[in-house]
Amino acid sequence: MDPNLQSQFTELIARSQRILIFPKPSSRGEEIAAGLALGLYLDRQGKEAAVIVTVPAKLSFLPQPKQVMTEVEAGMDDEFIIRLNTSTKDVAELHYEKTDHSLDIYLRAKDGRFEPTDISFPETNPAADLVITVGVPDLDSLGETFKRDPDLFFSHPIINIDQRSENEQFGELNVIEPGVASVAEIVMQLITASAITPEIATCLLASLMLATRNFQLAAATPATLNRAARLVDHGAERAKIAAELYGPKPIPQLQLAGRILARTAVSASNSLYVSTLQPYDFSKTGTTEADLPQAVEELREHFGQLQKLLVLWSDGNLVHALYGSPDRREHETLAAEEGALRLEDALSRVSFEGIGPEEAQERISGKVGRGE
Repeated sequence: MDPNLQSQFTELIARSQRILIFPKPSSRGEEIAAGLALGLYLDRQGKEAAVIVTVPAKLSFLPQPKQVMTEVEAGMDDEFIIRLNTSTKDVAELHYEKTDHSLDIYLRAKDGRFEPTDISFPETNPAADLVITVGVPDLDSLGETFKRDPDLFFSHPIINIDQRSENEQFGELNVIEPGVASVAEIVMQLITASAITPEIATCLLASLMLATRNFQLAAATPATLNRAARLVDHGAERAKIAAELYGPKPIPQLQLAGRILARTAVSASNSLYVSTLQPYDFSKTGTTEADLPQAVEELREHFGQLQKLLVLWSDGNLVHALYGSPDRREHETLAAEEGALRLEDALSRVSFEGIGPEEAQERISGKVGRGE
């Protein structure tokens, strides 16, 4: 890593106090684990840091920083405070009247009267003075988090940490390292070795293991293995991580994956595999649609021919589709033409209203699954 990137990272952290961390939401979770590690590190630096993400159940065993929230709390940025000094006299009565053009506030003191000098207008603290994105190739990848408050990202400096070469480099500081297997390796190089506690090491090692399927993928380079060994030296609980992530799967999850597999057939027109679930597939297995991303990813991992897998299910007047594919262009096409939400690099979700599963399949099949 360029030493200048590390020094710029350290400088931006040093001059910031309120820091929001946005890992890329994904069912696999390596970016989330790395984001938790970064939050723990900033806690130790005395910063007011918050990780904005929904932590999936499978990562609930990981150490967590002081603040982890699913969305940014209603910010102080938009509030205007009127402060009344009550140190010398208390309020006896307060009411207000709102007209088309004004809001009149009436105050009566218990003794005497309030003067203009008793009123002040203190400045509010901003919700953040620095944003850090972790494994986010573009801001749209944050989904609803970005759509809810795009101004948050355009009005604050951003440290953009990612390993993807296609990253749009939207940050004030872009730390992009395409040669590594996981964003955790970048985080590990940015923070000082002496600051890596066993808790931070555990989160970083979990991220590495998730990104490399427990070091089974070719992406796990000798440098990756060396960093993993150093994290174990820092106290990372490798045995616990392996047991939690790669131990026996819960029966409901296995049953759901089995039903997807049982209903899978190859499309006659292309290399797309399609599985259409029924509502009772969820009720009979005790699962919900929230369990589908992990099931789809695991099927794609263990069955090489299912690299392009489309799962459809109905909910009232809506038909939902989850599409897994390694082809980034297909996901971009679905997002542009069907409004699909990119859940992670190889997984997108789209919903259709007023049509059946067969028509939904046709619409998606016409845009993807044609092979290389």
